[in-house]
Amino acid sequence: LIHSHMSDEDDGRRAKEMAPICGPVEPCDGHSGPIHVVVDDEHHHHNTAAAEPRSSSASRTRDNSYGHAHYIPRELMNQQDGIVNMTLEPVETKDVIKELRAAKDLEGLSKEAAIVLDIRETRHEDILNKMLAAQGVAIPGVMDLLVRGRDHTKFFYRSMQGRQFIVVYATVEDLPERHLILGRLARPANLGAYDGTDTRFIGLCLSPAVVKYTKSAEEMARTAATLLSDDRFFNQAHAARDVETVARAIQLFMKGLELKDSESNGAGPIGRHHRKEELVPGESYYCVLQNGQQFSVTNAVLVGWIKESDDVRVQQRVVQRGHKQEVTIEYTRVFHSHRDAMQAMDYLSAVREVPGFGAADGGLLGGLLSDLRRRMKYYVSDWTDGFHYKTLPVTLYLYFICLAPAVAFGSVTAKNTGQQLGTLETLVTQFIMGLIFALVGGCPLVILRHTGPLTVFTGLLFDITVKLELRFLPFYAWTGIWLGVMLIIIAATNACKLMKYMARFTEEVFAMLINCIFVYEALKPLIKDYDPDNKEPTLMALLLLFGTFFLILGLDAFKSSFYFVQPVRNLLSDFSSTFAIAIATGCSRLFLVPGLETVNVPDHLRLTDPTARGCGWIVGLMDIPTWGIFAAMIPAFMAMVLFYVDENVTSSMTDAPEHKLVKGPAYHLDMLVVGGVVILLSILGLPWAHGSLPHSPLHALAYADREDYVEHGRLKRRVIRSRESRMTSFLSHILIMLTCLFLLPVLQYIPLAVFYGLFLSMAASGVQGNQFFERVLLFFTQMAHYPPSHVIRRVPLKIVHGYTAVQLLMLILLWVVKSTVIGLSFPLFLLLTVPLRSKILPRFIDSSYLDRLDASEQ
Repeated sequence: LIHSHMSDEDDGRRAKEMAPICGPVEPCDGHSGPIHVVVDDEHHHHNTAAAEPRSSSASRTRDNSYGHAHYIPRELMNQQDGIVNMTLEPVETKDVIKELRAAKDLEGLSKEAAIVLDIRETRHEDILNKMLAAQGVAIPGVMDLLVRGRDHTKFFYRSMQGRQFIVVYATVEDLPERHLILGRLARPANLGAYDGTDTRFIGLCLSPAVVKYTKSAEEMARTAATLLSDDRFFNQAHAARDVETVARAIQLFMKGLELKDSESNGAGPIGRHHRKEELVPGESYYCVLQNGQQFSVTNAVLVGWIKESDDVRVQQRVVQRGHKQEVTIEYTRVFHSHRDAMQAMDYLSAVREVPGFGAADGGLLGGLLSDLRRRMKYYVSDWTDGFHYKTLPVTLYLYFICLAPAVAFGSVTAKNTGQQLGTLETLVTQFIMGLIFALVGGCPLVILRHTGPLTVFTGLLFDITVKLELRFLPFYAWTGIWLGVMLIIIAATNACKLMKYMARFTEEVFAMLINCIFVYEALKPLIKDYDPDNKEPTLMALLLLFGTFFLILGLDAFKSSFYFVQPVRNLLSDFSSTFAIAIATGCSRLFLVPGLETVNVPDHLRLTDPTARGCGWIVGLMDIPTWGIFAAMIPAFMAMVLFYVDENVTSSMTDAPEHKLVKGPAYHLDMLVVGGVVILLSILGLPWAHGSLPHSPLHALAYADREDYVEHGRLKRRVIRSRESRMTSFLSHILIMLTCLFLLPVLQYIPLAVFYGLFLSMAASGVQGNQFFERVLLFFTQMAHYPPSHVIRRVPLKIVHGYTAVQLLMLILLWVVKSTVIGLSFPLFLLLTVPLRSKILPRFIDSSYLDRLDASEQ
């Protein structure tokens, strides 16, 4: 389809007339995208060929030459300003079966018989007036929106065009209802088609100004153009003798009989780029690599395997076995290098049995050995790929986003544990676990840290020891030892494969919970420490918090601005967090305010409370009774659930298809490393750590090359090239270690409010792309401004709101549980979201709608 739009000039001067487009000239090689038409007064072509039914042999072909230059006759030059500005854009056809509004519009078109045949008029306005009058519609002044130009130089202002059809559309103020009318001309007419051919079918789409995007005139026009671009429907409508025949042809098109017929014969590709929700559940899918090796996969795997830029050939076969049809779809992806093919093979090896969660080869250690075989071949490249300019800014970015939570949650842990664990212990945990994981972990982009839920869990565990009259650190150490053993057993028995039952529903709720914790922890100290008699520290903290927050956002947005040259913009954007923290800290030193809270750490590396331990850094494991050692297994099990969910969800969201990582996941290997290091930290009496949100996905995005693009008038950002290296995580934790050894006095100069501003920026970055958050905003958004996402187009709005409401209730429940005396059972409540999504919701919501709600926007 071609979208033709005559644009107004910037100074308010409109292109008043345009000559009929009379003949195409071959476009430049390789050209695609918008075309500006420049009038040439030396050429005059005319095409009077009559329109004929399309050949069925071309039923699956499409003209890939999206742009054409068109010449305008010399005699019309005197009536023009000399230049006419025309934009031609390629438009994708709709899947009217999945697009709910498109299906309703075509059903309405066939049932209401809004079809006009054998229109004998040949002028633009006369044709449209005839169509409106035949349907009993009278709209004053509508022709001024549809047709422009003078008597002999008329043209349609906005239209979508294809072979022998034009669909005209406009938005009309105060229009009571939408109109979709289809007309067939008695004789083909030259109406200025972009390809110079005569037009046989006209579509007319009108909508009010304030409607949801899917109900807009442009979307209606795209629906009608999709219908007319189907060759079988076009030929049936071309030969129809009455309106009822055309209506039946629309119904046949809706049922997709022609597509089923072509697929049954093994003909034609299904498409170049597929989303999970576009594939038929229950069918068998095979991915075929260059070397002919096949992998049986699921819908979700194809989403990660097929990228936007891939060259993919598709073939479907139907085999009749008794009374049952077996459908096989083969996807052959063409690779441009042997290395890319090998990486894709590793990816499929990792997910062929358990989508995205390790290949369980069977038997003890199966998944773990598979992860080791796959990741070991990339171990050298995990380091050499780090020799890149972006390693430096990403390293500093990781340094601050790991340092800030360690300081903030460390101070909270100190208060919750009676100063037995504090900020310094949390910092030591950060660099020990970070360095070990960077060296031997599976996925190098995953960041481990002491998280908000772990902070809450540690405080509750301290309260239990007080009630049981047990020493906290020995009980905490035994809890961690049992926890580490459980995690190692999970890694050894391929238990990570159970995560296949955890849908996007749970991931989004958990990610939003983490973002809410960041916002809460950023604002709570300012509210709690507010003193009406001494307001200056609180006001200064507020200025530093929001100043840091907006500085980070503003500097990050520089990459898309027009200020300075591109290298300077990249520098400001890549080092946005570093510059913002330095500027905010400098301002705090320049305008000293007594009472402003800064980072509370000692001048040198020492324990917060040495008397609480047995011998130096080692905890006295036998300082509690035997029953206390075994009683620690109960909270260890609760912590295991939290670790299991958090670690795997973090790895899954880091390895999300939109990040375009290619080296494959290593879920069992990651779990093994985390379990081993937790045992070490417990013996040392240090806080635990596991994979964290939103740090890990933010690490993947910060290290990737991204570009901004506009889709349906909305600015979006996507990854165009990913990087996976251990260098950034290793260097950032080296910096944290050096800070603990030598730079603790410098750290004392940074106000806590600056780190809280960094918290807010991480929360803001974390909600970007979170479909749960975007759907919550729909509750407060005017329908006319709903984003044209796949959810809005393919799921009824009441189901979208109901699904979002259930997620919101689960988020509130998790927050309440986390904040009460039963907070130790928080991981179990989080796990309840799995059967809620897989067993309960399908009883009330159709499974196809749930799959689309769980699918990622591609």
